Amino acid sequence: MEKTDETFQQWQEEQPGIVYDGGKKGRLFVINYGTEMFAGTGYCFRMALQAVRNQISDICCMGDSGELCAVMFANTERTNDKAENIDNMFLFREMGTVDAELVKELDNVLCQDGSRLSLDPLVGGSGVCNWAELLYLCHKLLRYGHQFRKKFIHIFTTDQERMSAKTMGQVRSRLDEINNGGIDVSVFLMDDPNIPQEEQNRVGVMTDFWAEVDPMLSRFSSPAELQSGLRLKNYALRSTTSLPFKMGDNFEFAVGLYYLIKTQAKPSAIMMDAETGERVEQRVHYLPTAAGEEKAQSAPSSEANEAEAPLLPGMMAGELFEGELGFKRHVGGVEVVLKREELEKLRRLDRPGIVVIGFKPLRLLKDSHRMGPAVFVYPIESVISGSSAVYRALLKRCLDKKLFILVRYTHKTNTPPKICALVPQSVDQIPSGCTLAREYFYDGFHLVELPFAERARSMEKRFQPPDGGLGKWPSASLEQVEAAKHFVKKLINTKFSPDDFANPVLQQHYKAVEIVALDLPFDSDQFKREAAENDKLMPYFKNAAFEHRVTTELENFERICSSTEEETEKKRRRKELPQEERGAAGGGGKSRRQRLPRVNDD
Repeated sequence: MEKTDETFQQWQEEQPGIVYDGGKKGRLFVINYGTEMFAGTGYCFRMALQAVRNQISDICCMGDSGELCAVMFANTERTNDKAENIDNMFLFREMGTVDAELVKELDNVLCQDGSRLSLDPLVGGSGVCNWAELLYLCHKLLRYGHQFRKKFIHIFTTDQERMSAKTMGQVRSRLDEINNGGIDVSVFLMDDPNIPQEEQNRVGVMTDFWAEVDPMLSRFSSPAELQSGLRLKNYALRSTTSLPFKMGDNFEFAVGLYYLIKTQAKPSAIMMDAETGERVEQRVHYLPTAAGEEKAQSAPSSEANEAEAPLLPGMMAGELFEGELGFKRHVGGVEVVLKREELEKLRRLDRPGIVVIGFKPLRLLKDSHRMGPAVFVYPIESVISGSSAVYRALLKRCLDKKLFILVRYTHKTNTPPKICALVPQSVDQIPSGCTLAREYFYDGFHLVELPFAERARSMEKRFQPPDGGLGKWPSASLEQVEAAKHFVKKLINTKFSPDDFANPVLQQHYKAVEIVALDLPFDSDQFKREAAENDKLMPYFKNAAFEHRVTTELENFERICSSTEEETEKKRRRKELPQEERGAAGGGGKSRRQRLPRVNDD
């Protein structure tokens, strides 16, 4: 299981980093235009067209020029030259970059009362095509004309269509060619909830056939489910990075890290020319000053017209080059001048990898030790043979002994090392009620970052009673507890989930990007109103609807708490009075304070 650092580093460079995906991508959307898609009110076709529209809108908003898309209708009456005049196929949009015009065309089709009536003059109505020829055309569109690193075919259809055994055999042959070409085929089966289930062919010959085309076949009966399923199909289920797992001298194996939760930050700003709208490039030049210090000046230039970029001759004459630059840093209380290479070496404290420190019982791991979301660790057998065997042996031993692995984790060469815990997980430990999440659980380790001593978040001192732990916590009465329950019940928002809520700043940013990318009209009042409605982090007293809903409960809660506080304050003051002033028998206390009524002699 030995592997040199140079070989492992070379393999890491070949793998993509922590990015969504890389390279040029080609995506082909195929929508069935047959009569079975328009059964009833045409719900299935509209749902498929809406999902394609949303997907193209997302690609357009991302501004990724490296992702090309095409839209094709199958089972049409007419054909066109873009589809090479193959019978019953119509290429609505040929392969190319998406723009706002395509989104507007799809919106016009969806906004009309009958989407079929708006498309029938173009495609000529419904027909019957040969799916083997359709796959041949899809393969040709993705293979020739463009060089794609990732290729996808998304088919939206139902299982109500009939297909002969001969055609099925031809489709299987074409499918083998497509799979060998590195093309990912996904099938989305549409179901109309308005049609009774007994009238729909839930499991039949066509369902089994489409399951052969796409082993991860799924059925969808609502636009939200289809949009979620399409998003999951597009997500690359692969490790974002690979690291060596070092257990000792000359003993290591390869693992991959899968980020379950990833921080979503606002993208960095891009400088644009206000007149031309082209991207502007900024260059930095280092110049020496009279005091001997380097001074940075920037000279902007446009990529569209590089010749017109202003160049300062005087600035270029005194420019400092890479070998002449020095960087001052305070190291150990001393100011040191370092070169760029020395500064890079100073930042690299350890080589990337996971190093085992020891094993600890799971009972020592507390909830307060978690400093962030966990990362799933899984072996990579293709890098170092035998990685899976060692990984499973460690997992089995830790589960039997109820241990976690204490490790030192270094993600990159220029990042500081972290102390982490590898917590074992078994599918058998999942509660029986979690049927929905069971398919997303795997046997393996979760990498949990542990805090250092100065970052420990122990809450024991904060939960100690007052007076150094000698006092007692004040207790609430039963009436106060009931009033608080009614108040909290009115404020419960069933739509809020702690693991799924929108960031209002990012939502406003993405809305502005969508307006610019899709060329939509901008209304500032509506923009602010939608931002306020979608803000789930706003406190209740800033939301007029919530504040009005809890007015009665809040007043009742304040009245009960204030009356209880007044009674407690009176009792406290009474206990603080001296014994002689508390009014014993005979009223001695009042007589000394001159509060007795006047006594008249008869």
